[in-house]
Amino acid sequence: KFKSAIVPKLMEKANTAAAYTDIQENAVSTEFSIDLPYSIPEDGKQHDVSIQDFLLPAIFEHYSVPKLDKDPFLLARITGWEKLNLLRGTANLYFEGGYVGKSMIDPRITADTLDLSLGRDKGIQVFREMVKEFTSSKLIGNNYKKSFGFDIRLRNTKNETVTILVEDQVPLSTLKEIEVEAEELSGGSYNSESGKVSWKLTLEPSETRKVRLIYTVKQP
Repeated sequence: KFKSAIVPKLMEKANTAAAYTDIQENAVSTEFSIDLPYSIPEDGKQHDVSIQDFLLPAIFEHYSVPKLDKDPFLLARITGWEKLNLLRGTANLYFEGGYVGKSMIDPRITADTLDLSLGRDKGIQVFREMVKEFTSSKLIGNNYKKSFGFDIRLRNTKNETVTILVEDQVPLSTLKEIEVEAEELSGGSYNSESGKVSWKLTLEPSETRKVRLIYTVKQP
């Protein structure tokens, strides 16, 4: 509900529309009644009207899946969002004064943390390469045993400390006669049901780190 009028002095005094907004939650909807007059031009164009402003805590963390994409992404992990009566839809994201893109906000999620991607961060370099000395195939009895080794190297070229979550995967076997086993994870967290391997690393400025993933496949 909007009241349209020309009230420049009132708009100058109003730092936020939150003080003039009344929220009423119904069974299947939420109604925002804004008791602050707005001047909306009759030019047939779309105009944004401020309803409420909030300041929420966020933890900034990088996320990388080098098997799929060599660039890491910067995430803003926001807490305390579930009490804000957010509407499901597309959000415009701005970071450090610049527009970084769009993201979908879905308040129907059950997680305590709302993750918003702020785009690729070229300041963190990630490389994934196969290690030949750990990649081999041997015949043992009536079975082949194949080993696969990968190194993931990360370098922080920024002048600040960053936290990054790196994920890879050990293949899963759907056949009883084919066995897959994780051999080396470099301290990573391994989920045997999904095959996901995760490393949460803290990189100091100009620091380079390496993690290694080795797994074996045994088959007839």
